[in-house]
Formats: sequence, structure tokens, C-alpha cells
Amino acid sequence: MLGNVKTSKEAWDILHKLFASKTRPRIMHLKECLSRFTEASKPIFEYLNGIKLILNELTLVSSPLDDVDIVIHTSNGLGAEYREVSVPLLGKIQPALRNSMISLLTLRIT
Repeated sequence: MLGNVKTSKEAWDILHKLFASKTRPRIMHLKECLSRFTEASKPIFEYLNGIKLILNELTLVSSPLDDVDIVIHTSNGLGAEYREVSVPLLGKIQPALRNSMISLLTLRIT
């Protein structure tokens, strides 16, 4: 498959064509999982870990989310008991907000 290529660009183009069609459905599936993932009756650490796992998978397939999308998806999956924490965070979206969100959510459960 790559035996006759003369440049690394040619090799990259071949590999990109080969795997791009498989990556797109994976990205769509992961984003759907993220949209449907909810805290429900899970402990908050389990919920946040699940979000983190999906976000890591998206990064691995070269489709990382920005901080705004991360905060929105994370807060949308929270139950009503966390609304007092998550709603104010949506008004303060900025870089590194993920750590603030995790800190506030974990404080809420103690």
C-alpha cells in the first residue's frame, strides 16, 4: 500500500483517505454519546470521569472540543441539584474553566 510512495506527503495522503472515512462516524458517535450522557443517579466523580473519557476519545480522533462546548455539555448532563452551580458557570466561560467547574461540583457534594 505504501511501498511505492516517494514522499511522506504521499504516504500521509494515502493514510488519510484510508482512515478518514472510518474516523468521521466515530466522531459522530462520540459526540452523540456526549450529548446523551447524564449524571442521573451516578456519583458526580463517575459522571465527570465519563465526560472526561469521551472528551479524551474525541481528542484521540483529532476532534477535541473547546472549553465552551465542554462546559455546556457537562452542565447539560447535570441534575437539578447542580443547577445553582452550573448556571453561573455558563456566564463565565473562559479558558481553564473545566477545572473551576470540577472544583465547584466536587465542593457541592461534600
